[in-house]
Amino acid sequence: MGERVQLLLPRCAVIGVTCAPGIAATVTHRPTWEMQLFLTDGYVVLDDFLTEMEVAELRRAGDQLTKDIPEESKRAVFSTTHSQQSKDKYFLDSADKVSYFFEASALNEKGELLVEPQVALNKVGHALHWLHPTFKKLTFSEKVKEACFQLGFEDPSVTQSMYIYKNPGVGSEVVVPHQDATFLHTEPVYLVGFWIALEDATLENGCLWFAPGSHRSGVHRRFVRNPDHDSSELLVFTAPPPCYPTSNFTPVPVKKGKETIFHRLQNDCESLMVKSPFLLTFSAYYRSTAVSLFGRASRGTCILIHGLVVHRSDLNKSSKSRHAYTFHVIDNKNATYSPDNWLQLKPGESFPSLYKN
Repeated sequence: MGERVQLLLPRCAVIGVTCAPGIAATVTHRPTWEMQLFLTDGYVVLDDFLTEMEVAELRRAGDQLTKDIPEESKRAVFSTTHSQQSKDKYFLDSADKVSYFFEASALNEKGELLVEPQVALNKVGHALHWLHPTFKKLTFSEKVKEACFQLGFEDPSVTQSMYIYKNPGVGSEVVVPHQDATFLHTEPVYLVGFWIALEDATLENGCLWFAPGSHRSGVHRRFVRNPDHDSSELLVFTAPPPCYPTSNFTPVPVKKGKETIFHRLQNDCESLMVKSPFLLTFSAYYRSTAVSLFGRASRGTCILIHGLVVHRSDLNKSSKSRHAYTFHVIDNKNATYSPDNWLQLKPGESFPSLYKN
């Protein structure tokens, strides 16, 4: 059992507050309402980030991937709770490829499918953003560039991308509490994840849960290439898993119809924010308590995830899948990508620039 980590730090109630060194340090303009929430909580929900047409296009691409699965000898299992990928060179070499990772219960020992291909995959990654035209178009779109500009990223590049299936039954594995910077570390931490729901994400089918404010508690551990080249473990964690109190986590902010509960509160009180800064604290509390009462994170929603915020997802207990497209962006101008990260490109290669593509 790892060290118990207390995450919920006091919320800041003043516009313009900065968090840990990193992303907030380069936000020189007055943050938008959404970016202020990102700096305060470590994540923010952007409703209707994608149009219905864009969602449908990505879904078709994700469905097509299930029809192009590799032959038995090249099938690999991905697990968030077991260390198979730490021994698997297929996983290690996937930075510049479109690689397929199956659910453990979807394959037998020979790599033969035990379920239909449509529900066999855990995810596909990690270079969809560059090698697949549909995902590349969205990843390098103006809306993504604008979000990174609002965060103060000066020279952002995309490190990796994944299409995540989270299928019912076979895809019901828990994603344990973690920080993205554990896996994609930069010094200092300039890392943001774009998590885009391609289907409604609910409490039943495994929506994301966050520990608000936990991005101000530093990097808790790293997942790195093993410096012991004689070991069979190609990748190792630098510390045991921390013990995070479950009470720290809240489900992702949700939607009811076309409008979030929180945005309605925002419209009512935003004009009073300067006179009553306590409303930011109140509205954050209102948002977190409203989650279990209303709606869901609807398809087309994007969640921006700070590289240090602790988050997780539960089992998919429903009969419906929870497809999502996610990718991560770093800032080359203000940070250095760690050379011992698990994900590395070949010598001489670099991650594609967001603003230049």
